[in-house]
Amino acid sequence: MENFDRVMDGIGFGKAHVFAILTLGLLQMLTVPETMGMGVVGPASVCDLHLSQGQLAVLHSASFVGIICSSYFWGYITDKMGRRWTLLRTLVLSTLCSLASNFMVGFTGFVLMRFLTGIFVAGPGLVGPTYLSEFFPTRHVRTVITHLYLFTGFAIMYCPLMATLFLKTSLLEIEYPIVGDLVLRSWRLLGCSWVVPGILSFFLLFFMPESPKFFFTMGQTQKGLAVMEWISRRNTGRPLTPEQIVWLHRFQAFSQVRRQKADQHLLGSMLSDAMPLFRKPYLVTYTGACMTMFLLGMVSNGFGIWFTAMRNRLLMRKGNKDQMPFCQVIFVPDPGLVLEPENDLNVICDDDFKSFFESVYMGAVNVFLYNVCWVLLFKVPRSVTFVVFLSAASTFGFILIFSTHFWVQLFSYILLLSLPLVVMTLLGGSLLGNVPTHLRAKAVCICLMWSRFGAIVGAISTGLFIHLHCEPFLLLVAIIPLLAASISSYLPLCICFWCCKILSVVGIEIVVKIQRNKQKFLIWFYCNTRTRRMEHFDRVMEQIGFGKVHLFALLTLGLLQMLTFQETMGMGVVAPASVCDLHLTQMQMAALTAATFMGIICSSYFWGYITDKKGRRWTLLRTITVSMVCSITSMFMVNFPGFFLMRFFTGIFVAGPSFVAATYLSEFFPRPLLARVITHMFMFTGFAMMFCPGMATLFLKPGYIDFEVHLIGNLVWRPWRMLGCIYVLPGLIALILLLFLPESPKFLFMIGDTHKGLKVVEWISMKNTGRPLTPEQIVLLHKFQNFAQVKRQKSDEHIIRSMMSDAMPLFRRPYLGTFISACMLMFVLGLIANGIGIWFTAMRNRAHMRQGDKTDMSLCQILFVPDQGLILEPESDVEVICNDDFKGFNDSFCMGAANVLLYNICWLLLFKVPRRFIFIVGILITSTSGCLLVFVTGRWVQLATCILLLGTPGVILSVLGGALLEDVPTYLRAKAMCICLMWARCGAVVGTIATGILIHQYCAHYLFLISTMPLLAGCIEGYLPFKF
Repeated sequence: MENFDRVMDGIGFGKAHVFAILTLGLLQMLTVPETMGMGVVGPASVCDLHLSQGQLAVLHSASFVGIICSSYFWGYITDKMGRRWTLLRTLVLSTLCSLASNFMVGFTGFVLMRFLTGIFVAGPGLVGPTYLSEFFPTRHVRTVITHLYLFTGFAIMYCPLMATLFLKTSLLEIEYPIVGDLVLRSWRLLGCSWVVPGILSFFLLFFMPESPKFFFTMGQTQKGLAVMEWISRRNTGRPLTPEQIVWLHRFQAFSQVRRQKADQHLLGSMLSDAMPLFRKPYLVTYTGACMTMFLLGMVSNGFGIWFTAMRNRLLMRKGNKDQMPFCQVIFVPDPGLVLEPENDLNVICDDDFKSFFESVYMGAVNVFLYNVCWVLLFKVPRSVTFVVFLSAASTFGFILIFSTHFWVQLFSYILLLSLPLVVMTLLGGSLLGNVPTHLRAKAVCICLMWSRFGAIVGAISTGLFIHLHCEPFLLLVAIIPLLAASISSYLPLCICFWCCKILSVVGIEIVVKIQRNKQKFLIWFYCNTRTRRMEHFDRVMEQIGFGKVHLFALLTLGLLQMLTFQETMGMGVVAPASVCDLHLTQMQMAALTAATFMGIICSSYFWGYITDKKGRRWTLLRTITVSMVCSITSMFMVNFPGFFLMRFFTGIFVAGPSFVAATYLSEFFPRPLLARVITHMFMFTGFAMMFCPGMATLFLKPGYIDFEVHLIGNLVWRPWRMLGCIYVLPGLIALILLLFLPESPKFLFMIGDTHKGLKVVEWISMKNTGRPLTPEQIVLLHKFQNFAQVKRQKSDEHIIRSMMSDAMPLFRRPYLGTFISACMLMFVLGLIANGIGIWFTAMRNRAHMRQGDKTDMSLCQILFVPDQGLILEPESDVEVICNDDFKGFNDSFCMGAANVLLYNICWLLLFKVPRRFIFIVGILITSTSGCLLVFVTGRWVQLATCILLLGTPGVILSVLGGALLEDVPTYLRAKAMCICLMWARCGAVVGTIATGILIHQYCAHYLFLISTMPLLAGCIEGYLPFKF
């Protein structure tokens, strides 16, 4: 492609290019009124055509349905007959159908003609970007396409201005009978005015040639050269040079597609021509692009087509609208006067629209955003722009629900609709720049067909659901951009994305230093270099094989994982049981629940630093011992300050086992097994989830163990204190087992202690195989030691500065982007899995305590709405806790069993499925479960969705932890893991406190917001340390 681009760069940007942008921009203006313009014409035609609300929704969707039905056909024809050939014919037919539709006197005729208009307007809508992209060099395509779609903003202003002229003013208020029931009224003239940009574009198109790239693809070299000559003379006044002609001949030799006349019928030919897009190297990325277009089309077009009607309805409400949220203004009649459906009909018949100027604002914002995007494309990677714009769209969607200020509502609504539209442009430009000429039109038409399909789904869904469930529906709309952003890594947003994909299929490796993507390149280069060196250790471990030592290590460190869980999440049972003894308030109980997490946060990095200095086993032995002492001591406290302080100290020391265990275990295994082994270690979290309620049932449920022994002063030994001591049992067993394990062999090689490192690997070999190391294996380990050893110098720096300087490599290239992204994701996963999960037992217990019929009640109604049934209120709750009467432990058993199952499923999937795919599916399951939890009513369905919401993030966390351990070298591994898990604990603290404060008052909204968090995390998935 460089040959063509070199010629275009030599010709330069000039008159021909400006003329092409103007002509095809007018075509883009035609597409918007013929689809979105029905949001004005449709309501204005209600009285003349006697339309119901359902018929109006169908009318809104008719053009989109036509576009979907014909999109691929026009893509196929365009790649066969030419871009300009297709545009001229579809323009004429779409204009005739559009004009005819405005003279229909019945619903059936109007819908049919709008459908036919959509069939033919699909041509200009899809072919325009393809045609324009082939007049520019590849590196300019994305910015040029952004400028082409800038005309969408002009169209969004053109529509309301023409509507103001025809429907709001008295200048063009006419009512002229023509034939029979046909009465010429203002809305019919308005519909006819939509075709003006298309007519102008049609005449301008006569002065433009066919696409030069299309001619070269078809093998028509002379015509292609003639077009290039025309462009050169228009732009520079000079003909092509001989050197440029040679380059174009080379380009033609490369790009020409040999076509054979096939015996198959048209439909078979159309399908076979599209098949390359659904095979490697395009399959995954192209499917991702279509999914993204569908989701963004739902928001920007489907929901956006109702913009004028909803804003008009908002302005029609009488009385004071201050301090009223968007949904209340539009759909709740009792706070103020609003014209209801019958009155709405009279207003539409009188053409009394009041919100056209708001639509003008929307067009102006679109023009501004397209220009911002165009400027950003010069310096900012497209993937960053993509994620930021979609995250901003979701943010404004959330603001729209809760804001009460008129202008904040207006611009939140506008930005929710406009930002996804700009992102669609960005994705379209990327697609055009990376798909070969002979597939380009088909690729774009199929992608845009999916966006129109999304528009239909969005338009119909809005019409059906927003009246009944306004706030939940808006929350779902706000979630959609985050869902689209979560698959960004599968999209063609990199300059050399497709080239690398194509070459990787045939087994060719390319090392390219890309100025715009230095960071990703450096990570790739580092990981591949380090992987080759790490193979020496991995080869020895593979030869030794999996055996007794590995099982013993997995059991020991899995028990440590149980200890960590019980010392943190176990407080969700112990703290409520201690309320009466320690006279705790609700806020003190929340603080007590979070105390261990706070201790972990404060000490995490210190233990990471010590672990990389002193050793993994050295740190574990000391932190386990002290944490158990602090934990048992905390059970003898008789007031809140002492209990809180000792739980905080427990957290400080239990931080060691919480992350050192994963680091320690990873250094006994070769890299190919690492991800699955870490998943199995985290599976012990599921056993801990069963151990906790099992012990709680034994000690807290009436009829089993019930005692009250007065020891000293106010200290009364009761079952909850014994339960807290029992929670350290896995740690005690792990401490004893740890005495039989050696130090990490990788750590010993890293500090240069070759002799001890060899002894540890020799011990592993003898235990697993009964044989010592071979001389060849010893040589391989010496080579690994030469690479892995880190020279250490005694520094005069104090410990704080030394700790900071040791961590700095993680915040420089090649780790910076991936490590920060991993920390952000850990925060979100910790917030859900631990922060909300710690309340699981209490909430399920409260749900079981409600009396009466709960069949048709959602979880939030069961927990927090008193008037729908009897429920023990806070005072009674305190008595229940004093009597240790918990009823929700069976659900906690189910939670633990489900977690064990999920970890095993993940372990099996890791054999065949890429981690990135597991990550995305897990994110979608988590978000879907959170949304369903708001609505579902059955007890078991509520329990299942709650378990998936809280359990799946834990599995994702283990997958991410395994990936991080693989990609960070030994001397940084403990620090990296501890900082990441520190952010997970920080998320747990935020989630714990936020749940305690907010869920009582805003249960449904809070659950919806929590459901968006995984999708927000998924937006940065492309920056995580996953490999395919």
